[in-house]
Amino acid sequence: MDNIEHDVKVLHKILNSELFLGKYPMINRVWVGIDGYIGVIDIVLSVNEPADEYWPVRDEVKTFIHNLAKMVDVKSHLKIYP
Repeated sequence: MDNIEHDVKVLHKILNSELFLGKYPMINRVWVGIDGYIGVIDIVLSVNEPADEYWPVRDEVKTFIHNLAKMVDVKSHLKIYP
C-alpha cells in the first residue's frame, strides 16, 4: 500500500470518529480521497444545514485536522473543503 493510500485510510477513520465529529457537531460526515495530483489528499466536510454554524469555526476546524494529521504522521498535502 502506498503511503498516500495509508494516509487516506487513517484520516478517514479518525475524521469519521466521535473524536472529530463529537467535537464539531455541525459536521455530519467527512469524505477523504486522493486528488488527481500525486501526494494530495482531498478532505470534504459535509456540513449540516444551516451552514452558518460552521463558517465561524472553519479555520479552527482546518487547523484541528492539520494537527491531527501531524499527530498520526500523515506526510501528504491536504486540501480541505469547504
